[in-house]
Amino acid sequence: MLTENVKAQILKYQRNEITEYQIYRCLAAMQKSPENARILERIAADEKRHYEEWQGYTGEDVAPDWGRVRLYCWIGRIFGLTFSPPTSRRPGR
Repeated sequence: MLTENVKAQILKYQRNEITEYQIYRCLAAMQKSPENARILERIAADEKRHYEEWQGYTGEDVAPDWGRVRLYCWIGRIFGLTFSPPTSRRPGR
């Protein structure tokens, strides 16, 4: 059984994963290069898998941070892919 502090931390990780999943999907949809789009879709799939793994511990669904999704998609449209991929705020990543 998880303590409340541990569960709260895992829920943050879980939300981060689903947020990054949505960001990478958005960035993939913007790509003119099919190869870049495939790579971003693969990264998105990894993020979703990570979300589902955390969900196995919490038993909860969490919504993405839609503000962050919109921000990174906007950055991707304005500045391109080089400046837009999200960086995780987790240590060791």
